[in-house]
Amino acid sequence: MKSSNRNIKLTIKGENEISVPYLVETLQHIQNAIYQIGDHLVGNPARQKGDFPKPVKEYCTLLITELEKGSIHATMEVADGQIRIESLQTLGEESLCVTEDLLVALSKANVSEEDLHSIIRDQHRVNKILREFYSMWPDEESKLSISFAFGKDKNRELNPKQKGKIESLLNKAPEECEKEVFGRLVEVRVDKKRSIQIDSVEGIIKCKYTPDIEDLVTSSLGKFVRVRGKTSPTSTGTFVLEIDQENCLEPLSHYNLRLFKKDNVIRKLEKAVNIELYFENDYYIASNDDLGLLSAQPTLKQAIEGVKEELTVLWSEYVETEENTLTKSGKILRDKLLQIVGESYVQL
Repeated sequence: MKSSNRNIKLTIKGENEISVPYLVETLQHIQNAIYQIGDHLVGNPARQKGDFPKPVKEYCTLLITELEKGSIHATMEVADGQIRIESLQTLGEESLCVTEDLLVALSKANVSEEDLHSIIRDQHRVNKILREFYSMWPDEESKLSISFAFGKDKNRELNPKQKGKIESLLNKAPEECEKEVFGRLVEVRVDKKRSIQIDSVEGIIKCKYTPDIEDLVTSSLGKFVRVRGKTSPTSTGTFVLEIDQENCLEPLSHYNLRLFKKDNVIRKLEKAVNIELYFENDYYIASNDDLGLLSAQPTLKQAIEGVKEELTVLWSEYVETEENTLTKSGKILRDKLLQIVGESYVQL
């Protein structure tokens, strides 16, 4: 991924005058692609319909800062108001970098599904972004040319010969993809529908299972599990996870926290935090004794969000402060946090 850039330049050239509807449509496609990427980066599953969350739109909306006459030359930048920490990217900047990585990959004659999935590991999301790119990509009969430049990089023209390749990638995009979720198995149906519900860190997830793993499924009721399977979209805009093997359902008593969020900047932890989980009196209890994290909430998603917030508070109180003001135990906790989050994240 390239260094942080906050702006993107769009150039459209044509033999005839360029209509306003065409310009607006092209801008909307690139904006939608960046929203999709931002939505993915904050950890949301690909949505079948509905608007993007407010934080994604707030930090990833493009603003036109310059518009030249003649052929269209539009300079835009992300509108996010995040405070940029040295060596780290804001959500808007990271979304632009991923957009550039995808356009670079799609410009290669031999681009494959694997190339795209190495950038975004979500087949449904890649498919949605591809549709936006395909819609604005000129074909070989087009009298218009479109090019983009990110930051200080040179213009990169969208090669009309690549449109057919993008179309083939879209046609190959599966309706089902692999997904892994963690949560508590809260409901089992053993009738012909054979379905279960998982109260997961993403919310309630519905799953379907095959008859040969019914014993494993019923014995896992009320337990915390990791589920792996194929997703298939539903007419309501959600998805169903299909499991058909015993290794698709694994009992676990803990959750590995891998992401850290501070000032709306999300990054992967250098070392995962082991979160112990219990369910008592209709409440989820999430804890880590080593760091003193504790959260009790009515849903698993809320409980995990609670320990995330506590980790952020600890970082502010023990790392983003003068070290000489800390007690001996405070300095020990500070060192643990630096090992987990990473010293490059320090901002004093």
